[in-house]
Amino acid sequence: MIGGFLFLTAVISDYLDGYLARKWLAVSNFGKLWDPIADKVIINGVLIALAINGYFHFSLLIVFIVRDLVLDGMRIYAYEKKVVIAANWLGKWKTIMQMVGIVFSCFVWSFKQSEIASLNSGLFFWLLTQLPYYLAAVFSIWSFIVYNIQIYQQLKAYNSKL
Repeated sequence: MIGGFLFLTAVISDYLDGYLARKWLAVSNFGKLWDPIADKVIINGVLIALAINGYFHFSLLIVFIVRDLVLDGMRIYAYEKKVVIAANWLGKWKTIMQMVGIVFSCFVWSFKQSEIASLNSGLFFWLLTQLPYYLAAVFSIWSFIVYNIQIYQQLKAYNSKL
């Protein structure tokens, strides 16, 4: 439960950081590249711990990590060519679903082991703790395809200017 509160605090501070950067017009190319990578390091670290402890299926973890490693490598390569690929709404929804899954896993599984568990069905707990991860996997694959197209098009345009 403490882990859930700490993670929720990190999520809120990350949101405020992005909100204030946009509001104060302090968004930078560095931030566009490295903020999503920092988010992924934190999120994937927590997801690894949760998957090892059986909170969600390990195959989903593989989807998340492979997608992030390949995509971030491509984004860094594009950045070196002066092509910045900012986060899009699909990637943001993937991250949101992962965060929801993490928070619900931390809180709901604490309650499941208490007396409150008798008041709820297994389906209710599954929907709260597993569905966000499956939705995140869908957004992971979808956003991976869209980002690849975007990176390819922008690098192609960059190379045609050379």
